[in-house]
Amino acid sequence: MKLIHFKSVEYFFSKRVPADLRELYKVGRLTYSLKAKCPKTAGKQVRDALHKLEVYWNKVRLDKELPCSQFLVSATNNQSNDLSIKFTKVAHLYLELIGKNKGVTFYNSVQRATRYIISSIGDKDLASYTRAIANFFRDYLLKRELAGSSITRILAVVKAIFNFANNENGLSLKNHFSGLRFDRFAGVGSIEPIPIKTIRAIQKRCIEIYDELRWLIALISDTGMRLAGSTGLLVEDIRLDPEVSFCFGAKPSMETFKDNEQQKGDSFSRSSFLVSHEN
Repeated sequence: MKLIHFKSVEYFFSKRVPADLRELYKVGRLTYSLKAKCPKTAGKQVRDALHKLEVYWNKVRLDKELPCSQFLVSATNNQSNDLSIKFTKVAHLYLELIGKNKGVTFYNSVQRATRYIISSIGDKDLASYTRAIANFFRDYLLKRELAGSSITRILAVVKAIFNFANNENGLSLKNHFSGLRFDRFAGVGSIEPIPIKTIRAIQKRCIEIYDELRWLIALISDTGMRLAGSTGLLVEDIRLDPEVSFCFGAKPSMETFKDNEQQKGDSFSRSSFLVSHEN
């Protein structure tokens, strides 16, 4: 029995399938390239392959000799029945179980990904989706000239639905939508900061109009505070000083940041000083 032979410049593994296990294989002899040119390396790979084959074949033989094995439900047939579930059905179940207490954004993202799946590759059984179909779906999204970030979010939803189906039904389907290659930064523009000249012009108009909304804009433009933080300021949070004025406030108790016990201070200049002084 020839276990390894030299062909061209590479070693190949070759072993005949035992007669009692022939029905499990499409061929009568297992032959494949070891992708090794060193005899020592090839020999180690052969020993490992033989060991794994013998362990597997012994397990199969033991299963065949199991008493009353004819009454067992075939694992293959059981899984094939589960695989008849459609993508849209899984997506609907995913929304029902995972989407509880989720926002509108979560619901819309699942619906959007499902629409793209149906319009491009169709609503198929989960087992029918191959790598070629997944690549076609990716190309479909690219042809729609979607931004790389949008494609990333859509594929993330599709992958999550497949993983959910595997876990929920006890399947072992390969997720072909995972690891697809594309430019994730295509069409994603960088957010440029507002020029200082423009900020100064806005602050000047805020002082000219001088109402509550303009006070808020002037404060944000000087301190860089968020809108929610600015509108939630109390009078005692503002410290006025002719040289360096600043404002600070304790974070709300429901926020769980690492620096929850700390206070954040923001200094501001003339425009915000006038606003704060007015209040």
